[in-house]
Amino acid sequence: MRSLIKDSDLVELHYWHCPAFVEFLAGQWPPHRRLAWFKILGRHAPQVICPDLLDALDAVMLSSELSLELQAINLAKTLGIDPADLLNLRARK
Repeated sequence: MRSLIKDSDLVELHYWHCPAFVEFLAGQWPPHRRLAWFKILGRHAPQVICPDLLDALDAVMLSSELSLELQAINLAKTLGIDPADLLNLRARK
């Protein structure tokens, strides 16, 4: 994996609140930019989006607008919200 990261400008990570993800971020890796796509809301334990986690990232994508209400979310790093807004889908005729 180290060679793949070394040859990449941007690494996209899908975050599902997995301890291995946090261990990955803590590791020594070649220079690269990190985008995490949070697949959790992040509001309640154990699935919390914490400031330390966000500090290790260059950009984030959220799966819900509700995550924007979290104090830890840095709007400058937030690229957007998952485009699959299932609540606003209309039935096809």
